[in-house]
Amino acid sequence: MKNFVSANWVMENKENIILVDVRFDMHNPAYGENEYKKNHIEGAYYLDLNKDLSGVKDKNGHGGSRPVPSLEEFSKKIKNFGIKENSIVVFYDEDNIISSRAVVIFKYFDINNAKVLDGGINAWLRIDGDLTNKTSETKETLITLRTHPEMICDIEYIKEKKELNNVALVEGREYNRYIGKIEPIYKKSGHIPMAKCISAESVLDKNDMLKKRNELELIFSSLKEKAEVIFYCGSGVNASLTFLAYDEINGNSKIYIGGFSDWISYEENPVEIKDEN
Repeated sequence: MKNFVSANWVMENKENIILVDVRFDMHNPAYGENEYKKNHIEGAYYLDLNKDLSGVKDKNGHGGSRPVPSLEEFSKKIKNFGIKENSIVVFYDEDNIISSRAVVIFKYFDINNAKVLDGGINAWLRIDGDLTNKTSETKETLITLRTHPEMICDIEYIKEKKELNNVALVEGREYNRYIGKIEPIYKKSGHIPMAKCISAESVLDKNDMLKKRNELELIFSSLKEKAEVIFYCGSGVNASLTFLAYDEINGNSKIYIGGFSDWISYEENPVEIKDEN
């Protein structure tokens, strides 16, 4: 797989990779770092979704609730991880979702050997992997970062492309949020007009591991004739998983990082609650 590695692979290559714990709970932001301090895979560092894998919100409320961090901000976050030009960086959480966001952000900053530990810490525990509460050694990061703006797109790009027949816009949140039945976070409910729904959860099996290639091909079958696919969710988190899952079978895609939180920050933008699949 391009973007995912197994727990067994991590165990076999543990001395030659950089591990990063990114566990996080949307409803309890302190959870991930607290769990990391209790127990983590030996040698793993920690990055927080809100503090480290997201940038500063726009003062006018635009750009989404979790924009991409600046190059300067991001450089500071990873300066003690010991990353070099060819380092393999592996992220783990509990369900592949936050790890996928981390992979997207690292790839955006040209750290291309970024991977998700498929199934996260639970997959590690299923193979009797050890945990520790020891502080991980800091090492100087020796890499020149650059950005890949072609990976992501903004609201103007969405407005320009979303109604084209050869482009698909794909919502990554759960179906009930897509149709506006529930909305626990934002002031408006529903989805961006023309968007299909392929939820992040739909690409995972019962153990929160990425489904097999043939299953992914079936899940994404409605997209196979599209010249470009744009993934989004609320703030570029769930969409990171569907983006990486789609990348396993086809790479013609981007992420609208601002997502629904950016779209509804403009009062004039319409939302839909009908099923457009």
